[in-house]
Amino acid sequence: MKLKIAVAAAGLAGVFAGGAHAEGMEDVSFVARVGPVIGLYQNDSAINISVEQSSNPDQVPNGTFLGSFPSDDSWESAVGLQAGISAGMGNFYGDFAIEYLKVDSDAVDNRTDILLTAGYLFGDHWQGFAGYRMGMQGDSAFNDDLWDESGFFVGAGVGGLEVGALTLGLSGAYNFSKVDTGGGDLDYDGISVKLSGSLTSFPQHSLQLRFQTFDLEDVTAITSDVDGDGVADDGTEDGQPDLFRVNAELSESYLMLSYIYTFAF
Repeated sequence: MKLKIAVAAAGLAGVFAGGAHAEGMEDVSFVARVGPVIGLYQNDSAINISVEQSSNPDQVPNGTFLGSFPSDDSWESAVGLQAGISAGMGNFYGDFAIEYLKVDSDAVDNRTDILLTAGYLFGDHWQGFAGYRMGMQGDSAFNDDLWDESGFFVGAGVGGLEVGALTLGLSGAYNFSKVDTGGGDLDYDGISVKLSGSLTSFPQHSLQLRFQTFDLEDVTAITSDVDGDGVADDGTEDGQPDLFRVNAELSESYLMLSYIYTFAF
């Protein structure tokens, strides 16, 4: 039977590479890939502060909105590199991938993603897959001093579609990510969509366009502050302390273009 691998270079959906002809499911075929990445990154965040409990409600009523501190939500440039390896056996495949990005942004400097994926091919074009992703942001590759997120994802795709001289593929996934804040995990779900294409006569060379976005919304904390006498206290001496509601919203988006070279071994 013909061994097929979904080449993860095309978003685990874009290009199906025919492997060796195998007599049984015990035969495994491997495909590796590497290539540069260029694109855009956006960090859109805001912190909103209001009075939760006022020590002087006559002058400052409860619920008073004190202000918002939005971030610069402009798109910043990013460059990087991605690499990975896929293994296929029958209609099953597994994939390991690493992507590194250098982002020209005050919010993010370096980002590294590690992904493990398993999938199944349905016929010649369709597939479903699931996996686990770890994302790190810090002052160097594989550093998570600034940001540490991880979680499972599920998706589906269609690939190997010949349109004229091109072979095209499309895949989408939903990410069930969590952010480690040190005091507990927060939901940071997101979606990703990948469009890939290559010349049918040169399938080892491909381009991939990916859009990915994550959202962290309505994260609320209550904090105490001074009650008007300039001294932070617990309310036992000068009456109740002021309490402030701090609400944070954050979204990160990526629009990336990759050139990918794949080779079987």
